[in-house]
Amino acid sequence: MKINIWVLREDVWEINAWLKTPWDKGANKPITFFHDKPIKQMDVVQVTIGIDEYQKIIDNNEQIQENIATEIGWTQSTTIDPDTNKQLELLFGE
Repeated sequence: MKINIWVLREDVWEINAWLKTPWDKGANKPITFFHDKPIKQMDVVQVTIGIDEYQKIIDNNEQIQENIATEIGWTQSTTIDPDTNKQLELLFGE
């Protein structure tokens, strides 16, 4: 399954390199992306990624959010069950 996302043009090479590296639990930078082109004035590029790459981005961003929440004493929860792709399949189809 492939997913189309929109990425800021200046971040395309960095995200491409990041996706090719093994997963590192030491997340240190959120990956900004959009599910559709937000506005005409934004310089974004459409990128097609696999479900595993999409999950890697989501996991990275959630890890960063969890770290921030822990630092300030908040409790973070997730909306995506890491054991199944059912929710992603509902959002994006097969």
